[in-house]
Amino acid sequence: MDRCAARLHVLHCIMHSVCLCDVEALNEPPSAEVEIEMGKIIAEEICGEESSKNKTVFTLTDDKIVAIKNEKRGSLALRNFFYAIFLPEGFPASVSSDYGTFQIFNTVADFCSGVMGTIATQSIMQGLGVGATATTALAATMTLILKDGIGMIGRIIFAWAKGTNLDYELKRWKIRADILNNLAIFLEVISPLAGTNFLYVVCFSALLRAVIGVTVAGIKPAILQHQAQRNNIGDVAAHNSSQETLAAIAALIVSLCVMPFLTLSPWLSWSVFVCLVVLHLVANYCGLRSLFFQTFNPVRFHIAVRGFLQSGKTHVPSMRDVNMREPILATFPRKWQISVGDPVPKHVLSTENLSAICLLYEDEPYALFLDKHSHRLHVMLASRADQEDILKGVFEAEYILSFLKEGSEDIKATADIMQQCHEVVHEMFGSFKKIAELQGWTFRHASMGIREYRVNWRTTSVMNGNTAHVKDP
Repeated sequence: MDRCAARLHVLHCIMHSVCLCDVEALNEPPSAEVEIEMGKIIAEEICGEESSKNKTVFTLTDDKIVAIKNEKRGSLALRNFFYAIFLPEGFPASVSSDYGTFQIFNTVADFCSGVMGTIATQSIMQGLGVGATATTALAATMTLILKDGIGMIGRIIFAWAKGTNLDYELKRWKIRADILNNLAIFLEVISPLAGTNFLYVVCFSALLRAVIGVTVAGIKPAILQHQAQRNNIGDVAAHNSSQETLAAIAALIVSLCVMPFLTLSPWLSWSVFVCLVVLHLVANYCGLRSLFFQTFNPVRFHIAVRGFLQSGKTHVPSMRDVNMREPILATFPRKWQISVGDPVPKHVLSTENLSAICLLYEDEPYALFLDKHSHRLHVMLASRADQEDILKGVFEAEYILSFLKEGSEDIKATADIMQQCHEVVHEMFGSFKKIAELQGWTFRHASMGIREYRVNWRTTSVMNGNTAHVKDP
């Protein structure tokens, strides 16, 4: 009996070794037969997309955990190596669905900008007199210092003037920055022809580049926040930077190859430059069109609310539909403007209007006031207003304006409209939010261009039917 048991044990070990060798040699996912022979599957490990291409199966055999990777050598291994270097971990499941398309167009645009920048650098060096015997190093240095100084001042001024608009007008400012970038490079290319005005041309180009720098710095966090679907903003930002570096290296190599030929023929140089400008703009426009934000800004919220009201309050347009209808090059045409987070418009607000506002919005974290002279509807926020309260206030403003488009702009009639809208807006906004969330919209965050004024109505008393008294906070 001992001899038979020993033989059975040796036979079992031989069969177990053969199974392991076959698995390692074939390097394929385990079949149903392999599961029976090797033991039960206890775990499946997946990195990123749930696909058998990235799967590792763990089985328990003779009290040992055996890992079987379903990974083929050759092109698949090379692809995974490329993914690890240039794409965020877990791609594509860890990023937004539009990540790949946008980054491809963005990389093409960066490559074009890099080659154009090399052409512009050559022109600036020529304008500075590099190679000319009459030019001194001091004169060239002073020119560059003035150019950089003007650019620094321009960055500060532009950030102060337009910094708050970059977040909610992201797409428009991005395409504007791309157009200004091409204009700045064009001015640098023609700067040697300016003669004595060379300094003024390059300084103006530096101002344009200052606008570009502030704009890119302002809109990049919003794009990263949209792309990072698993709170992996740092990982996405780092790999996006690697992609930009790769585009810069490719542009550098191409520039080294073609620049000797471009200097031989001005016509060839200008032809290449024009082609790069066109490709740069087209790539950026297509990239922006591929971005499907799931958060609201004023234009996207207006399109969504209008679609909801026009459908009989039963449907909210999808993220794709709204983003495709959002204008990029032009401003969205509107007769009435909505301002959120405004101060009290004391110059146009009468005591009668103030009394009506206090009575109508006494228990609300926001209050609305319609200014017929400036065609603006002010949404004044209380300190306790959260993100949902803000969107609810803007929703009520959009609902009121939908009536004003169809009827009279008489303020007496408008007061009745505002009263009627306010009575039904709570239930209507709840319905809008529920349907919108089913379409993928999020209400946790929005870029509505909100100003930082907050108005807290402390005590309101109406005396003689017309006079309102508000105590100071």
